[in-house]
Amino acid sequence: RCHRVTGVQTCALPIWSLKVKMDRIKMMVKEDSIDILCLTETWLESDVSNTFIQIEGFNVYRKDRERKGGGTAIYVREEYASSQIMQNDGNEVDDLWVNIQVQKNRSFVVGSLYRPPKASVQSIQYIEERFREAISLRKTLYILGDFNNDQSKLKSNKIKPVLDRLGLHQLIKSATRITPDSQTVLDLLISNNPSSIVSTDVEPNSFSDHQEINCTINIKKEKKLPCKITCRTKRNYSAINFRAQLTANVEMIKPIYLTDNVTKQAQILTDYLLTSLNAVAPMETKTLKGTPVKWMTEKLRREIALKKYLKSKAKRSITWLQLFRIQNRRVKREVKRAKIKQHHEELEQCRNNHKETWNVLKRIVPYKNKITPHTYTNPLATAEKFNNFFAGIGKHVFEEVTQESHRGLHSDSCGDSDQAPNVKWKPK
Repeated sequence: RCHRVTGVQTCALPIWSLKVKMDRIKMMVKEDSIDILCLTETWLESDVSNTFIQIEGFNVYRKDRERKGGGTAIYVREEYASSQIMQNDGNEVDDLWVNIQVQKNRSFVVGSLYRPPKASVQSIQYIEERFREAISLRKTLYILGDFNNDQSKLKSNKIKPVLDRLGLHQLIKSATRITPDSQTVLDLLISNNPSSIVSTDVEPNSFSDHQEINCTINIKKEKKLPCKITCRTKRNYSAINFRAQLTANVEMIKPIYLTDNVTKQAQILTDYLLTSLNAVAPMETKTLKGTPVKWMTEKLRREIALKKYLKSKAKRSITWLQLFRIQNRRVKREVKRAKIKQHHEELEQCRNNHKETWNVLKRIVPYKNKITPHTYTNPLATAEKFNNFFAGIGKHVFEEVTQESHRGLHSDSCGDSDQAPNVKWKPK
């Protein structure tokens, strides 16, 4: 399997002592061309250094259990930019989270999780909190690990309600632990973007009595298909041409007098009108350059076309420039009103669907990237920064109020009216 062709090859399995099986892991990674390896039940202790468990060409991240057993680790190829995030707070659940970026593609988060078989109910609450924290990163998530909660049993399934509440998807359906007495789905693959996972596979292995989970991740963003619409073209249309076509096809309407069936008469009339209309304004399929917006109306298109026309004339005289400015402000207001109306309609449609309501709100409210805070270690520099901030508050407020007052006086003096400029023009 070549990671440069098929995508990012990811593997997850319980290892039952990484220290003892290190040579076999190195051989498996090399033979299967694995890019990301998630291991649970590593059974590592603090006295085992990263040098001992290092795989050539990989960065290793680990979370050891404070007591015997458990633990998890993630191996990521060195050519991928990676860093550990969301530190574990010592809960009974061992979880490890790594942010990964492959070349110039959008980064994603891989989580490896181990929940002990005898974990308390609080462990499910902790898992939900960690999932919520990961979702807040606004990145594609791939969570793998041993949850020790059988997904094939509906009554005892504690993970599925959590996934349903958070909008996450579990992709492993076949048994991951097979014994002579039972077949259970304990090892999971969870994602908030299941369409990015090209393939999944569950295979037996010699490391433990759990199955090995393999998946191929497509990290490239899918290209949006061009939007096509079918409409009538009016390049050759005119009332005179349409009347001439109706006259030329008048023989088509004569059978309407030979029947008393209303349905047949309506069909004859319809065929007569459509045939004449198709001759002067045929149907045409067009590919739109941009993504169509729902709030755009025919009236708003005319207003925008008038604005463009006035802009082309604005360089000729100050009168045309003033007309353009008035129309430009009018278009901005109309666009804002149209967007607000569309947003109200979308929220009304999903009134009883909380998940869809949040999706609409996330789309409406622009997301601002978090600014990385700068840390000041020098007490003098810290004091100077605070002094400059508080000393400049009055000045900044005065400048903003002054600008707003000038802007209000300017808009009043311009005589901005809701009436469109009285300009003779013909849109193209």
